[in-house]
Amino acid sequence: MIRSRIYLIFALGLLLISNSIAESKTYNLDLLDMNPIDLCGKVFQKDVIIAPSLGTIVKSDSLVGFEIVIEYNPDVVQMNQQLYTNTMSQFFKFKNTTYDKERGEIIMEGYVSFDAFPNPVSGDYPLVAFGGTFVGDCDEDAEFKVKYFYPIDGFKGEVDTINNISIKGIIADKPERKLGFIIDDSERYIKSDSSISIDVNVDLGIMESLDYWQTRVTIDEDSLNLSEVIGNNSILVEKVTKEEHNSYLIDLKIVDSEELSFKLNITSNKKDSALVNITMETVENTECICATNFPESSFEISNLETKDTVIIASVNKVDDLVYNNGVIRSQGKRLTVEVYNYTGLMIDSEVCDFNKVYDTKLLKQGIYFIKVTDGNNTEILKKINN
Repeated sequence: MIRSRIYLIFALGLLLISNSIAESKTYNLDLLDMNPIDLCGKVFQKDVIIAPSLGTIVKSDSLVGFEIVIEYNPDVVQMNQQLYTNTMSQFFKFKNTTYDKERGEIIMEGYVSFDAFPNPVSGDYPLVAFGGTFVGDCDEDAEFKVKYFYPIDGFKGEVDTINNISIKGIIADKPERKLGFIIDDSERYIKSDSSISIDVNVDLGIMESLDYWQTRVTIDEDSLNLSEVIGNNSILVEKVTKEEHNSYLIDLKIVDSEELSFKLNITSNKKDSALVNITMETVENTECICATNFPESSFEISNLETKDTVIIASVNKVDDLVYNNGVIRSQGKRLTVEVYNYTGLMIDSEVCDFNKVYDTKLLKQGIYFIKVTDGNNTEILKKINN
């Protein structure tokens, strides 16, 4: 009977020991990212909040306090806040946090009161939280590393691994963060061997500035090409790169965010008529651009066919008259050029000599009668511009 009681007491002791062992846990110390960073947002939207956590802590493991040191890069983040509410540290009687902002270290220690029997903390709150501001560039990561972690003596659990964290800011997608181009919807015409200038205004949406970006201009018909991109006091054109399929990559930089605009010079290089579509789009892989909405812009140019001049009347032939590809010039004498529309109304006149020419291709679309005289002789030409 006595032996049976001894065995029972021994078995109960083993059960108590095994239960005690079963109740202790192996913990992983994780640094948690508690707040997303919008690199293009307001100051408060760049707040960084990290929180070391052991997960769910059981009371029987007797966590009554800890010390922790966390390293970070002070050039990327500026840490300056300790957040105790809704963490295990809110139950501590003593807690203290200091920051070494030159080295980039957070040092925190805290514990429950030892005046009476300590009451261990438990639950699934993080141990503590720290706040700061992301001040780095968009391609930089904020690295946080646990340099030192020590639970105060008496902690029965075991910290198996420590998982550090790398925080990268994002550019939040917002429709009003747009980078678009505004081009008026007027009709545009161009003739062979001539050019036209297109005014392009830039829409930054809610963005206040934009240091650098790229845009692609694509012309869907090879009868036109982009001959020049002209900036002004607000926008600098840093580079224009010709690509395949009549596309052009333009590097732009804003100098002054007021009245943003630039010009495209488009040149026609052949006589065939065509309605040419020109598309402008932002190259979205431009680094560090805060725009997240890229509306496409397009416009059309009518490339007019230039027909040869037909001589329909000759009172006395003007020997010094030279006509080539729509251009009237003189070999020596002074020529008077008068232009009439199909109703007989004179709409233009010019005196040409060997220093000056008259380009009939610059006339608008229509039918014209051109009277050329050298004082004694006269020729009348018919010109059709389509």
